[in-house]
Amino acid sequence: MWQKGFTLVETMTVLVLAAILLGLAIPRINAFYEIKLSSAARRLVSDIKYARYLSLIRFNNDTYGIEFNTIKDNYRIYKVSDPTAYVKTTSGLSDYCVDFVLNPAYQGVNLVSANFDGTNRLQFTSKGIPQDGNAKNLNFISSIVISYHGHNSTIKIAPLTGQVTLK
Repeated sequence: MWQKGFTLVETMTVLVLAAILLGLAIPRINAFYEIKLSSAARRLVSDIKYARYLSLIRFNNDTYGIEFNTIKDNYRIYKVSDPTAYVKTTSGLSDYCVDFVLNPAYQGVNLVSANFDGTNRLQFTSKGIPQDGNAKNLNFISSIVISYHGHNSTIKIAPLTGQVTLK
């Protein structure tokens, strides 16, 4: 008489195959995490350089900076003469804001810390020298840390030169 069901050998074969497939998939998931974090970090480096560039060319006769909000996981480029006046995007329709919560390309990326001699603002003089939010030249290398699913990336800004490096 025949009984419905699977034999122990069939069940074990399926479990072994599932384990092998899962073992192949996990490294690919970690690579995805690293790619997403790397993309967000490169965007952040680019935006820091953009704020410095705007200051160097004295766009609209002003200097510029970036304000980081670690609670809301976003940052904005602003005019130093009026910190509430945010730079507009190239279309001119909205503030230049990168939001790691709302932007699908960066969703899930966390802005862990942004410290510029005790402030959350990085600004530049017309000569490209980095300053903290109190308009004082940076004394030490400052850093921004972002993370995604346990992976971290650190962006460092050198005092005097404003050189930006990604670690």
